[in-house]
Amino acid sequence: MYLDTMSHCLALLVLPIALIFTIPSPPSIIRQADKEIIFDPRINIEIPCVAKGDPPPKYTWTRDKRIYDPSAQNNRVAMKSNAGTLIITNPTAADQGWYQCNATNQYGTALSFTTRLRMAELSQFPYSSRSKVVRARRGDWVILDCTPPTGVPDPYIYWSVVGDSDRDQFGTITVSARVTQDYYGKLYILNVEDEDEKDKRPYACNAYSRRLLLLNQGELTVLEVEKVSPTNKAPVKLWTSEQNRVFLLGHEMRLKCIFGGRPTPQVLWRKIDGTLPTDGRFSTDSEGQELVIRSVKFSDAGTYECRGSNELGMALASIQVVIESEPYWIERPDDENVGVGEDVSFVCDADGRPAPNKVDWYVNGDPIQSEFLQSNPRISINNKVLDVTNVEMSDTCVFACNVTNKHGYAWSNFYLNVLSEPPEIQEPPDNETKVVEGESVEIKCVTFGAPRPQIFWKRNNQLITGGRFSIRPDGTLFLSSSTVADSGIYECIATNKYGTVSAKGMLSVKQKTVLQTKPNNQEMKVGSFVIFRCTAKADIGLTHLIDWLKDGHPISYTGRFIKDSWDQDTLKITDLQFEDGGTYTCVARTEVDEVRADATLVVQDRPNRPRIDSVMCTSGSSKNGIEPKVKIDWSSGGENNAKILHYILQYNTSFASTEWFDVIVKGQKEVSASVENSTDDEITRLTLVRRFEHFETEKIPGTQSDLTFSLSCWANYTFRIKAVNRLGDSDPSEIATTSCYTNPCRPARHPLGVRAFGNQSDNMIITWNLMPKIDWNAPLFWYQVEYRQARKENEPFNQRIHEWTRIKVPADQNYVVIRDTPTYTEYEFYVKAYNQQAGDGVSGEATEIATLHHGFSGEDKPAIIPQNFAMEETYDHRTAKFKWDPITIEQASDPNNGMRGRLAGFLIQFFKVSGNINGQSEMKTHKVEGNVSETIIDNLPPFSTVRLQIAALNDRYQGEFSAPISIMTMEGVPGPVVNLQGIPFGSSGVKLNWEEPEEPNGIIIGYEILFQEISNTAEPPGLVQPPIVIKSRYELNRIVTGLLPNQKYRFTVLAKTAKGVSIDPNFVEVITSSAEKPSQTNFQVISTFEDGFNLTWSTNNQVNAASLFYVKYKKTDDVAAPWLRTALTTDNFLSLTDLESGTRYSVVLVATTGTEHNSLETESNVEVLKTAGKARISKNVATEPWFIGMMVSVILLIIILINVCILVRERGGKYSVQEKEPFQNQMLASESQGFDEYEKGPGDGGMANQNLVTGPSNMYFDEKQYHDEDDSMAEYGNGENGKFNEDGSFIGLYGRDRIQTYVVQYNQGQNQNESENPGSSKPYTSFV
Repeated sequence: MYLDTMSHCLALLVLPIALIFTIPSPPSIIRQADKEIIFDPRINIEIPCVAKGDPPPKYTWTRDKRIYDPSAQNNRVAMKSNAGTLIITNPTAADQGWYQCNATNQYGTALSFTTRLRMAELSQFPYSSRSKVVRARRGDWVILDCTPPTGVPDPYIYWSVVGDSDRDQFGTITVSARVTQDYYGKLYILNVEDEDEKDKRPYACNAYSRRLLLLNQGELTVLEVEKVSPTNKAPVKLWTSEQNRVFLLGHEMRLKCIFGGRPTPQVLWRKIDGTLPTDGRFSTDSEGQELVIRSVKFSDAGTYECRGSNELGMALASIQVVIESEPYWIERPDDENVGVGEDVSFVCDADGRPAPNKVDWYVNGDPIQSEFLQSNPRISINNKVLDVTNVEMSDTCVFACNVTNKHGYAWSNFYLNVLSEPPEIQEPPDNETKVVEGESVEIKCVTFGAPRPQIFWKRNNQLITGGRFSIRPDGTLFLSSSTVADSGIYECIATNKYGTVSAKGMLSVKQKTVLQTKPNNQEMKVGSFVIFRCTAKADIGLTHLIDWLKDGHPISYTGRFIKDSWDQDTLKITDLQFEDGGTYTCVARTEVDEVRADATLVVQDRPNRPRIDSVMCTSGSSKNGIEPKVKIDWSSGGENNAKILHYILQYNTSFASTEWFDVIVKGQKEVSASVENSTDDEITRLTLVRRFEHFETEKIPGTQSDLTFSLSCWANYTFRIKAVNRLGDSDPSEIATTSCYTNPCRPARHPLGVRAFGNQSDNMIITWNLMPKIDWNAPLFWYQVEYRQARKENEPFNQRIHEWTRIKVPADQNYVVIRDTPTYTEYEFYVKAYNQQAGDGVSGEATEIATLHHGFSGEDKPAIIPQNFAMEETYDHRTAKFKWDPITIEQASDPNNGMRGRLAGFLIQFFKVSGNINGQSEMKTHKVEGNVSETIIDNLPPFSTVRLQIAALNDRYQGEFSAPISIMTMEGVPGPVVNLQGIPFGSSGVKLNWEEPEEPNGIIIGYEILFQEISNTAEPPGLVQPPIVIKSRYELNRIVTGLLPNQKYRFTVLAKTAKGVSIDPNFVEVITSSAEKPSQTNFQVISTFEDGFNLTWSTNNQVNAASLFYVKYKKTDDVAAPWLRTALTTDNFLSLTDLESGTRYSVVLVATTGTEHNSLETESNVEVLKTAGKARISKNVATEPWFIGMMVSVILLIIILINVCILVRERGGKYSVQEKEPFQNQMLASESQGFDEYEKGPGDGGMANQNLVTGPSNMYFDEKQYHDEDDSMAEYGNGENGKFNEDGSFIGLYGRDRIQTYVVQYNQGQNQNESENPGSSKPYTSFV
């Protein structure tokens, strides 16, 4: 029989479903039931079973390993057409059992899982005719028993309060840190409170079947609470999970520990021999009492410890956890398609805990016995491996293997299909496969053939072998860690003995998408807005989109969730709500990859308003000595994602019904702890000494939910409470419905703020703070003042002044005036609070012991004048030490010539009489406290004559001043300069202006300028450059050049005296102008005169306004005239002078960035201007008779000289011109070098150390130094008389005078004294 069965075996490896129905194959189960089904008898049952194969398989079933005929079940059971799925209607308990589906065709039989069918049920609680009563005291723990019924599946057990309409629809008691239950249904109250009594309504244990939706209620229990004062208790272990627990791999693990105690213990968990999971599988429930680990792993095995702790101690418990598992596959056999003559192996490898002992093998649903192997020698089994060698067509069949342990089994069908087919590519490579670099990629090539085709791959016609490439059994090419170089044309080639086929496709490897900006975690308030930003960069050939998820779900960009169309990378959420909190994921997605980044949004707000649950008042009794008190219980309304830090309990009374006051609580905190040792009988003992500090506060800890405190008598109280977290206070709770009224009693205290003073020399005023009505404690209230004159030592008793005097003061008055007192005399006195209860004729003094106070009557003007006031020592220009004779006690207490009050100190008055510097005389004072005889004054005017005088002080009056003394203070360093300003001077300079210090403290002899680069606020300034020294006190500005454009500089100007420079100087920070070409600036002529013009211009509304200007000009009618230029200026006006009258000039205003050769300049439009007056007219001498006669004479003279020379030469004489020619040639060569585009005019040059030194003011001129700039005929004419007429004769040196202008340039980093030594500068020169 086995040989016939083997003739039908055929396997297909990863074969598409479309192919199964075109090629004969054995059956294969593709859908089957779970291993267990629990059914509700009111609902039909469906047990699925679907298989594939060709021809289509037929189905049969077994139940409890016996053949099961659905048609024989009274028409209650039917099987779906074209499938083996069973449908059972009106199921009953008789339908329970173990079901298995068989799918069979001519090539073999496949079996499904074995499914256990169970009917759901829920049994009843044990019957009880009456409620059970449990008694417990306040603060103790109590356990309410429950014996839950059995059920399938296990019922859900919970507790409720019968008749509690405030609870949910099931009446469930909310589990909290104080009220919880164990896994067997018992209810634990860890510290009993009055509210647990539930107004004597009974507690009920309930069992609920989630499958049947059925609820059974158990025995009722009434809890009675004994109203005793609760005491705090250290934690005690009440219940824990079993000490040894076994959990199955992949299931959920729950461990629980319950500790009793007061305050309620806090439960913490740890793993003793490891750490708790950090991959998100770990959490706690039931206020930390229950540890939950989802999808447990073998590594979760170990010992877990729970610790319950409160302020009195802690308790521990440990639980040993073992992780076991059902069998699970390590290598599962697959269907195989093979050709005749091939060998095939099936591996059935599974593991579990405990480990399975063996593998059971099946063929066509029957176990493989040794007889089968003996009759089929080509088939062999080696535990986990089944081998078939040299397969034949008759070997087609379905195999199965089964692996079991005590927790379950692993079952797998697989078939062997023997065919003879040429190769065929069922799924060729895609035309283009895209992948990002670094990722793995598969290029599909699903083939079929028998025998199995051999697969080859080529890339760009090159055979692929090994490395990062591998070929899957189905022919797919796998490439790991792809690179851009892997891109190309790939060809799949399939071949067997019956033929060869191939197919091609392209692989494109793209750059990986990366996130450039990731969203940040944020904590925000309700009502605010939040912005998440996420940017990405993708391959140039791909398009990426940014999308957002919240808690893993796509966001709809509507309403408050905004994704701007112009900024796709930003998510904005407005008007934040609590439900907006969660995890937001940025997804940058292309067609081939995506990258994600998470950010957590926590939405916080002020706490919800808390709730006052109960108010219990004790009115008090003065006769019985019972103090009025109140106990208030409250509960939180919700912390809104920000932990409640503390509560503030408030009250108001009928005395101030609209004003709320905070309840003040007292506490103590440990401030130090030390170990002290002591020796007793040669035994050293160590003692821990702890020191505590008492404090008062209105803040009640956020973990506290009740407070007991004292009330005042004779008051009507109402209460409310607020919760506070880091975002602020909650709204106050609703006012408690219960008010507290307290009975009258004696005042608890006397007035505060008591003091005595005199406002005249013959009285004493005693004052105190009025006590609010809340402190009266009765309707009739007053004050009593008792006073007498204090007795001095050894003073005899005088009844008139030493007997107590008593004054009754009404409740609305807070002072008394005692008149006719001696001047500054000590008194002792009491201020007491009294009241009288209604109907009681006896008055009562406050219960607090009254405090004896001391005070003095009024003071008078001191009669003492300090003697021998003088300066003892000088320290510096402002500081000196002064002394005077001390005042003795006898002198001070003299009633006529003494202080006439308490010696409070001395007052020194001083002012500057004259000085060597300018300055106003200002009266100053120096106060000295106490009876001393010397002091140091540190604010004297420097370098001045100062006059000082001293007087004695008591608490009300100042005595007469002593005779004045005069001193001379030393010269000191000056104060800071004032009005320091810096103005950009082109792109490379800054002009500094300042004024002399208001406190020169001596004679100013000059200034120093320091400067340094400033990069930004996060970096320290650059190196300080060497100082620029100015040796004149009158030079109050300076231009600093050679700076970098568009750079921030800090300039410090220090004034200087003979004692040094300012120690607290001012500085200014200036940014130099950018090196951009200035805007064009045109000028206007405001006045014209004979030798020049006054020009002005404006830079308002210019984009790149210049700060430096100069004017260039030339004679308009003289084509050969050079351009001349003025000096640079920062002003918006200029006087162009020293011009010829009645002459036209071409004038251009030049805006420039600086004095450097590479400075940027912009010229204005050329304006032609004419000076006032008449032009000089030169006569034409060529037409004058005298000139014609002179020229004829000269010509005749020349002819005569030529003749004389010829005669001399003929006689042998020599006329030496050789010596003259070289010199003339040299001169001609020097003069032929030409001119620049224009020559520099008056005042041209760079920037001086302080100001631009400009022409045309007459400066020094060295004619030899500038001889090379003279005209070639300068030696023949000079001045006005040296000019020739327009007939070509020499006209002079381009103008009336030759005037030098220059600029002394500052070189950065060098000490500059050029203003003292102009000869060391290098002036730019020009002549006009």
